[in-house]
Amino acid sequence: MRERGTRRIWSELYSAPALIQSGALRALAQRRIDLLFAVGPDQLDDARAVIEACRHAGVGVGLWPLLDPERGRWANELTAHAIAPFAEELFEKLERESLLPDELAIDLEPPFDLLAERTLRSLGRFAIGNRHEGKERLLGWRAHARARGIRVVAAVLPTVLADGPRRRWQRLLATPVDSLDADHVTVMLYTSLIEGYTRGQLGRADVRALLAEVARQASTRTGFGLSLGAIATGSLGDEPTYRTPAELADDVAIARGLGIEELALFSLCGALRRPPIEAWLDAFVLTEPGPAPTLTARARLVWGAIQLIGR
Repeated sequence: MRERGTRRIWSELYSAPALIQSGALRALAQRRIDLLFAVGPDQLDDARAVIEACRHAGVGVGLWPLLDPERGRWANELTAHAIAPFAEELFEKLERESLLPDELAIDLEPPFDLLAERTLRSLGRFAIGNRHEGKERLLGWRAHARARGIRVVAAVLPTVLADGPRRRWQRLLATPVDSLDADHVTVMLYTSLIEGYTRGQLGRADVRALLAEVARQASTRTGFGLSLGAIATGSLGDEPTYRTPAELADDVAIARGLGIEELALFSLCGALRRPPIEAWLDAFVLTEPGPAPTLTARARLVWGAIQLIGR
């Protein structure tokens, strides 16, 4: 059996008490899966409780700061001045209690309304948004975490892998991935979302092929891994999901077959909502590497378009 890398699982929508009482931490510890737990402004108590519980259970833990949806939710050049200060203050409070997490997850995505509404209006708001000094604020946030011995994990969209020297995708989406220079980058390639949101234009064979191509590209970059999913809906509320754990296992086999051993899974909330949790977690950690599919005609067209924009 090939030695596997770190496994992480995202937890976005469960409160700290519900997560701790679910017994999920025991299951994570048994399978050596680290937790990335979402926290918002004024959630010091939740952060403290989860870190303490993870320490007791023997689970590695990272915090995943998020804004309210109306403030943009995820980290980017437009939201940096809102998300970084609250996260830094949270970490300073935790530091005084000797409860710092192992990792900081910076989720680099465009603002919430652009992905949730997908309209010309939301695109217009994004296009004229104030990006001034946003990149510098994100870099300061990274430095703040590193000064406390915390690893920085960046979650990014797969388009970053198609960027040329001008980094057009990163500039278009206000997500300066390369500049952030995170300790680990996890590329979010959620096959269930691509298949579902394209409404039949791309089938399972096409999204498997896209996953394989993204895995090939990621495998050439030091410190890159993949984030797979989705088991259940997240912030958007309409995310298409895996039909069964077998689809997750298939994605893991493809990724591992192409040399990707650092994997994340979205999400723990989904595994708890669709029991038994063990079926999802075992598919995630026990699946062996498998053969990689070749690009289908549709997948080749999609990836070619992404590359064309990134050049």
